[in-house]
Amino acid sequence: MQKFGLLGGGSQADETEEYCAPGSVLFRAISAQYLGESAREGFIDIATVEPQFIGAPVTAAVGAPGLRRQLVSSWAGTEFPTVVADGTSIGRSVELGDGCIVAPGAVLTYRARLGRHVIVNIGASVSHTSVVGNFVTISPGARIAGDCTIGDGVFIGIGAIISHGVSIAEGTVIGAGAVVISDIEVAGVYVGVPARRIREVDGWLHKL
Repeated sequence: MQKFGLLGGGSQADETEEYCAPGSVLFRAISAQYLGESAREGFIDIATVEPQFIGAPVTAAVGAPGLRRQLVSSWAGTEFPTVVADGTSIGRSVELGDGCIVAPGAVLTYRARLGRHVIVNIGASVSHTSVVGNFVTISPGARIAGDCTIGDGVFIGIGAIISHGVSIAEGTVIGAGAVVISDIEVAGVYVGVPARRIREVDGWLHKL
């Protein structure tokens, strides 16, 4: 596995670093407001323009889609490698965009297509010919069936299920354990079995 930096300093970045080979992560880049005397060694300001940092490949390891997009847009570098952990199952015809993270136990099958900066977390799956937009988060154990279309910035909670052929609007939040059985055309927070809309969302999710 190549060496790279991580954008983010929270638990998603901790997990990502742990399942990569020792020494793979060169540094962590976070917002300046979180840097200080208590910051751990190897953390840098995401606004850096120092060539040794911005010339390095980086991947954004933050669970909230909106914050992940913000960090990527704040970074001056341009190389975003995809990080695939050991223990995944990825079909030969699967397409992965720049900056994706695929965690241990994840399964991606025939002709699934992921956009840029997608996180497929531990034990999650994306089935045949589904299309996942940019900056989507698929939480641990979530299941996306075949022929689904997931819009940009969607957050799919732990253990949620997206039924075959369903489309989900950009910026939607699917709660943990929810079962989506029909198209979601209006963004919002959806929970339950079957999933129902309980409130609006104000842009992409920035906090978990």
